[in-house]
Amino acid sequence: MKTQHETERRLCDTATDRTLADVVPAEHMDALQLALRAAGRSCMAKFTRAMRPEYKITWFQADLCAALDDVVSGACRRLIVTMPPGHGKSEYCSRLLPAYFVGRNPTGKIILTSYGADLARDASRDARAIVQSDRYRWLFPETEVSADSSAIERWGTTGGGSVVAQGVGGAITGRRADLIVVDDPLKDREEAESKAALDSCWNYFTGTLMTRLLPGGRIVVIMTRWSPKDLVGRLLGGPRAAEWRVLHFPAVAEDGEMWRNKGDALWPERYPSEELARMREMSPYDFESLYQGRPYNRGGQYLKREWFEVISARDVPPGLRWVRGVDLAVSIKKRADQTASVRMARHLDGGIETFYIAGGWARREEWPTTRRIITERAKAERIKLVVEAVAGFDVAFRELAAELGSCCQVVKVSPTRDKLARALPWIAAAESRRVALVSGDGSAGWVDEFLAQAEAFPSSGVHDDLIDAASLAYEGLKASGMSMLWDPRYAVAVS
Repeated sequence: MKTQHETERRLCDTATDRTLADVVPAEHMDALQLALRAAGRSCMAKFTRAMRPEYKITWFQADLCAALDDVVSGACRRLIVTMPPGHGKSEYCSRLLPAYFVGRNPTGKIILTSYGADLARDASRDARAIVQSDRYRWLFPETEVSADSSAIERWGTTGGGSVVAQGVGGAITGRRADLIVVDDPLKDREEAESKAALDSCWNYFTGTLMTRLLPGGRIVVIMTRWSPKDLVGRLLGGPRAAEWRVLHFPAVAEDGEMWRNKGDALWPERYPSEELARMREMSPYDFESLYQGRPYNRGGQYLKREWFEVISARDVPPGLRWVRGVDLAVSIKKRADQTASVRMARHLDGGIETFYIAGGWARREEWPTTRRIITERAKAERIKLVVEAVAGFDVAFRELAAELGSCCQVVKVSPTRDKLARALPWIAAAESRRVALVSGDGSAGWVDEFLAQAEAFPSSGVHDDLIDAASLAYEGLKASGMSMLWDPRYAVAVS
């Protein structure tokens, strides 16, 4: 028994006939091959070792494999897996699991979905390649990819099984599934902080995916967490939370665990504690969400006053490229939004981005006065101008473009995301103390007004026009490197 166990362990570690020949007498080879084939057909971890002999399965990946064994057998029909990025969740759940499932269940039907159709199809392609491999045919000779149905987004097996890959929101009408795998249904922080995107994901899961599940079907949701209101948050906060088995693997141990002590890294060979500590320092909010799987609400304060350093113009690095954002609001009503504008520059040093915000102003004027203020400053600065033109402001944009076209680039933006989602990229930089406000440039008191708006952002009934202008400038910076250099000698006061 000891010899058989040791030999099986060696095969699972190497999965090469050469190693077998070194350790197994020839007269025992046939019997051992049968035993190993049986093991690979009935154990997800051993199947993984046979398909991916180069892998060294970690303890947490072994736990994941055991949970997936229960999914395949039907002992677990609802599984949630939360893991940090880069720890193998997609490899095991979206690539290896579908291949293993159709081997164990030759008529099994699978739906793979992710935030993007391309990502789901990549997983489908890799799962199909596993089924087509020699190693797979050795384990499951009765299961092959059907010649009549072999497209990446939809392929079948000779046993009647099938795999359909589709992005979240994609049509799967007419398709039914014994297994549904939902792999990271949210793309990024912007989607996770957008109520529309969160609702769309939830509605697709409940109104489309769940209705496709056959009786006795299983569903696996694997996610890097983003928000308390993401798909996992809603499932575990709902009335049927008890139905879900949860495997939660934080990057840094929060309490003593069976395999590690508090503070230990989950996968120290790949992500050592020192690197994780640097990540946490760079953005505590993102780290708690993505790496610890513990997203939290910021209580409405997405920006804090102490995150911003206020500096003078002489402290700004020379030679930066600037973009000015203009948030239009043509009205003089007391409670109406203001037309507001700031300019922003990006400085890159050693791979670290720092952003500078300067030249702010906010006014509530009729359009002729607002247009004069914008054009005077634009003609002096001669930098790229990004203007939000929605809901009747298109005429105002065309007037600005016609008047300023000879001296600077004027770009129109028609936002498709809410203001919070648009601000999140540079908010992340602010949280890491990488956004500075330049005083003494612009209208008097704009820095104080910016900080006041930041503390309340986003909040109904409170002006946030300067914050919106910063988001426009950031979008202009990221869109291209075409902005011109700004010379402080040409600063214009707003009168």
